Amino acid sequence: AKYGRHHRAARLLSRRLCTALKQHPLPQFDEVVPVPQSPLSTLKRGFSLTEELSRDVSRIQATSMRRRLTRRAGPTLAAQHSVRRRSLIAMSQFKARAEEVSPRVLLVDDVLTTGATAETCARLLRAQGASEVALLTTSSPLL
Repeated sequence: AKYGRHHRAARLLSRRLCTALKQHPLPQFDEVVPVPQSPLSTLKRGFSLTEELSRDVSRIQATSMRRRLTRRAGPTLAAQHSVRRRSLIAMSQFKARAEEVSPRVLLVDDVLTTGATAETCARLLRAQGASEVALLTTSSPLL
């Protein structure tokens, strides 16, 4: 969906995720936070898959979606990198906005590969005040 700029595929993925959430509800969260992609990626693709997913999940959760994190351009977090390298790249790319975060946050990403991105983002959200950060992804090659 995201690499081929297939916005319709992204919408379908989001609808399926929401259907699954209706059948298997999550605990209530105070806010839904998308893992950001770089501004250049958003420009190239024409949309952000994680924001689309987060927007729909926030409706199901009856809570707000907040862009609490930013991402700068840099080396890609490609799967061929080692876990350590991915962690170092993630730490250099993500930053929390200077604002307090709600206690219970649902972090949304499209794919969980090694967990480096999710771990970095969760650490940043906890540093801004979140006491609980859960992760929701659409897929994982680890499963």
